[in-house]
Formats: sequence, structure tokens, C-alpha cells
Amino acid sequence: MIKMYVMQTCPDCEYVEKQVEGNPNFEVIDIGKHVRNLKEFIKLRDTNPAFDEAKAVDDLGIPCYVLEDGTVTLYSKDVGLKPRPQDGTVTLYSKDVRLEPRPQDGTVTLYSKDVRLEPRPQDGTVTLYSKDVRL
Repeated sequence: MIKMYVMQTCPDCEYVEKQVEGNPNFEVIDIGKHVRNLKEFIKLRDTNPAFDEAKAVDDLGIPCYVLEDGTVTLYSKDVGLKPRPQDGTVTLYSKDVRLEPRPQDGTVTLYSKDVRLEPRPQDGTVTLYSKDVRL
């Protein structure tokens, strides 16, 4: 059985939780329903490297899945579920970066002395490199 840590007020959790309703292969554990559940999740989050990336960007790390073999993943696709569709927006947090939207075409120009953007020719995505910026 896959343990699935969620919280009622989390939109990503709500989306995947609907997909497992009535599925005996998932045990849904709402960390907001009882302190026992929260303690269990915090211990897992504090000790498992699967949360390192989430913690680095101040993310809680839910929904979280613990597979039968003890493997921990934060990716819904890893357990056969569809993640909540995102709206395509990105939030940029930095004191040293300025974003300027161009009203004529909707593109955004990024200004910073410490940030480097590298376009990937194969798919057109852009990788942002910075020690002080998180997306």
C-alpha cells in the first residue's frame, strides 16, 4: 500500500486525492487532521533526502508518497497519478532582479547582474542560473 501524505487545504493534494478515492492501494494521511500525522510527516521530511529540493525552495513537500519498499517521492506521476495542471505562471523571488513585462507582446525581460539565462535549442525552454534567485 502506498502512503500518501496530504493536507486538506493544499490544492495539489486535493487534486490527487480525488484520483485515489476508493482505491485500496493508497492510504491517505491528512497531516492537518491530527498532530500524530503531522509528527509522522515532519520526521519523514526532516530525515529523507527526497525532500531536499522542496526544502531548498521553502516548499512543504506535499503531496508526498511512500511506496511499499520505503521509497519516498514527491512526484505524483511516480505512483501513476496525474499532477494538478499548472497555469504556467512563475514567481520570481529576488531582491537583485528586475522583471519588466512588455505590453506589446507579453514577453518579460529579466535584468540582473548575477543571473544568467541559457536557452535550450532542442525545446526552447530557458534555464536560469543564479545563487540568489529561486523560481
